[in-house]
Amino acid sequence: MMRFLPLLLLLFVATGCSKKIRVESDTCWEGNVNGGSVSGCGETSYTIKGDSDCFSFQKTTDFGYLRVKVTKGSGDEPSTSSAYGVVSGCIN
Repeated sequence: MMRFLPLLLLLFVATGCSKKIRVESDTCWEGNVNGGSVSGCGETSYTIKGDSDCFSFQKTTDFGYLRVKVTKGSGDEPSTSSAYGVVSGCIN
């Protein structure tokens, strides 16, 4: 049993390393995550799945802010307060 412990630990770590992002905004937005269209207002989180490690969001208003924070994984944390501003990035 002891010789299988390192293998089980490696399997657990590999499956537990999902990539997550958190959209933070005081306005409404739309975007693309995991190859699909998303939209919302305020804050929400997404798990990045599959081969697509990239995301893109655009404000649907001319006021407010939009920010994307990487909560698991690594990458940039883009933000905008421009009218109909766009944030995009990829998680490494």
